Amino acid sequence: MYDPIRTTDITWNFEKFLIDRQGRPRFRFHPTNWIGGKAIEDYLKKLLEEKEESRKNIDRDLWAQQIINQQQQNANRQQQQQQQIIDQQQQIIDQQQQNVNRQQQIINQQQQIFEKIANQQQQQQQQVSIFVINFEN
Repeated sequence: MYDPIRTTDITWNFEKFLIDRQGRPRFRFHPTNWIGGKAIEDYLKKLLEEKEESRKNIDRDLWAQQIINQQQQNANRQQQQQQQIIDQQQQIIDQQQQNVNRQQQIINQQQQIFEKIANQQQQQQQQVSIFVINFEN
């Protein structure tokens, strides 16, 4: 797997070949055939670990962002569902209020009819009493 870390002088391809700027292998690297080779190898391993750690952090950040996005989408769905339920309940309340208003209108109409009947009965009683008074006289 070729995964270079570039510097100004050489490229380390993690197959332990030193590559010059033209991309040609110079020679095979081993910590024993290079002065300070162990330090270079440790440094390159450290760079690789930092790169992997950075990649892990990026992956964790992406994963966290995905979870946040999913939670936001779930919250939006729940809010929409709750709003739909509230709207449905409001429609039911409005229908019930309309029914109450209709019933009140019917009650008022019946009350008016009863009042008319009562007035008619009073008028009839007055007419009967006038007729009786007139008849007796």
